[in-house]
Amino acid sequence: MSGLDFWWDGQLRRYVLQVSAIFTGFKYQSLDSNGNTYLTGVPVMWAAADRQVSAILRNNSENAALSVPKISIWVSGLDIDDDRRRVPTGVDSLQVYERDIDPITNQYTGKPGNRYTVERMMPVPYKMKFQVDIWTSNKLQKDQLLEQILVLFNPSLDIQTSTNPLDWTAITTLRLTSISYSSQTIPIGTSSDEIDIASLDFELPIYINPPAKIKKENIINQIIANIGDMDLAPKLDKGDVPINNLFWSDKDLYSRQIITIGDYCVDVNGKEITLLSKGGTEYDKDGNILNWQKLLEQYGKIRPSVSQLRLKVNNNLDDYSADYVGTFQYHPLKQNVLIWTIDIDTLKPNNLPNITAIVNPSKVSPGFGLPLAVNGQRYLLSGDVTGDIWGVKAYKGDIIEFHSNQWFRTFIAEGNTGSFYVTNNYTGQQLKWDSLQGEFILAIDGIYYPGFWRIFI
Repeated sequence: MSGLDFWWDGQLRRYVLQVSAIFTGFKYQSLDSNGNTYLTGVPVMWAAADRQVSAILRNNSENAALSVPKISIWVSGLDIDDDRRRVPTGVDSLQVYERDIDPITNQYTGKPGNRYTVERMMPVPYKMKFQVDIWTSNKLQKDQLLEQILVLFNPSLDIQTSTNPLDWTAITTLRLTSISYSSQTIPIGTSSDEIDIASLDFELPIYINPPAKIKKENIINQIIANIGDMDLAPKLDKGDVPINNLFWSDKDLYSRQIITIGDYCVDVNGKEITLLSKGGTEYDKDGNILNWQKLLEQYGKIRPSVSQLRLKVNNNLDDYSADYVGTFQYHPLKQNVLIWTIDIDTLKPNNLPNITAIVNPSKVSPGFGLPLAVNGQRYLLSGDVTGDIWGVKAYKGDIIEFHSNQWFRTFIAEGNTGSFYVTNNYTGQQLKWDSLQGEFILAIDGIYYPGFWRIFI
């Protein structure tokens, strides 16, 4: 707790106010000049030794008598309570959900909203002692007030100092420990003090709570388990470029592992992202179709067209530059599908002209399953050219283009180790050249396994 910034929560003040409230509202019965009974409320005051207040109460005169009956309360002691001390350095963590608020009606809904982690530090136990003095001018007044008060304590009374559901010290017990019935003694002669004081001693076990830590959870599909100094913020090394202020440098992590919540996979197909189980199916272990909304609402409220889904296409966990990023919203009809709108700035630029379509040259040809050849047509071949129909020698993975009444081989797949991107005009999907497989594959679409997709609420 060293170096803690100033904080004050008024905890001792709340205990005093709660105890004072217990003795508020008591009345005593008297007779008027006609012999009729009436009730009069008894004021409760804080017994502070303040000269200015005392002067006001006595009307700025030493000859003014104090008005009675009244009840005064003061703190007679504050002691350390070692018997209730538990693990001084202990920390209790809770997962807390806000209720979702409808942005249109501004009313709470029955769905969970943002998710928070609350870390509560172990409170410090004390015993707070109170003395309650009942000031009366006669025995009848005193007995009336004592009967109303003493019946409440048998021998204790529970009080609540807070309505915060996360306050684990909100309930405590005020216990009556001793009673001094009267401050008067048997008078000698004819003199006697007109004011009689009955004193009640109480003991209140209390806790003084240090501030809690509250963390809002945003990254919900990937957890980076960090072993080291968790209080150090991520640092940027020379040449590192953070994206959206999210970055982890190698020097901040001694060891780490990637954990994906539920070990789910996702299948990206154009603008639709389908939630898949670990086994690659669209169903859970009970045979029910998976549900994006039920999964995401465990971690907070999504913001349609603001919340992000990121796809990782390399194994370098610190390299965010290659991620595909897009905003998403729930599909109106399919519970296991998200509608994804990719940020075009994260797309890899094409370095090959768009292709017209992907074709198998042994099964179709211009005029036979394909439109007649015109200048500018470009086809990616899914098989080798056989025969003389095309008038060119080309093989699987090649791209051919029609120009000047003739087909030309414009991309040669064999032995090509370059990095190439091209868009298929027929499907609108981007393709990339995979030199290891020796073919073009979908640049974005496909199945992303645990650890290679993340969601930012």
